[in-house]
Amino acid sequence: MTAVPFDTLRLTKALREKAHFTQEQAEGLTEALSESFEEHVATKRDISDMQSGLKQDIAELRSEVKQDIADLRSEVKQEIADLRSEVKQEIADLRSEVKQDIAELRSEVKQDIAELRSEVKQEMGDLRSDVKQEIADLRSGLKQEMGDLRSDVKQEITVLRQEVDRLDAKFAAKFNQLEAKFEPLELRLTVKLGTIVAAIVSVAILFIKFVHV
Repeated sequence: MTAVPFDTLRLTKALREKAHFTQEQAEGLTEALSESFEEHVATKRDISDMQSGLKQDIAELRSEVKQDIADLRSEVKQEIADLRSEVKQEIADLRSEVKQDIAELRSEVKQDIAELRSEVKQEMGDLRSDVKQEIADLRSGLKQEMGDLRSDVKQEITVLRQEVDRLDAKFAAKFNQLEAKFEPLELRLTVKLGTIVAAIVSVAILFIKFVHV
């Protein structure tokens, strides 16, 4: 470090005259201060050299930081590219797995549908057979009931016909009796009716003649 200009004689004189130091004290203190200034006080040149050094260090640091940033950017780009490639591969693998799972699921669903269709057909066949049997049983029962009903109706018709024949014979006998009773009355009514009609005709003829006169 460059020495700082320092007036030791002037300081020694000031210490003796103003601070009333002895010659030895003033010289000792002046010497100590001079050494201290030489060791610790920087000159303008020292500061300029330090500034130049700092600027150089800052420039080197800036260059290093730029290089580090460029290296980091390159590493990040590479890592991103690697990650993109890995993600694409994982997506491709996942797509392949999903397609495989979908194919297996489709196959399982088709098999389940085929089994269900077979079961439904079997159940429908059994149901059709049961329904046919029930219809046959019902038809047989109805035929039997209709046969019994027909037999009962024929029996009732026979009884009714016999009753009608009996009533018809009874009515014929009664009618014959009434006819025998009303024959004289009918003759008398016929004679009276003829007389009445002749009278009415006579009156009508007289009325017509009267109207024309």
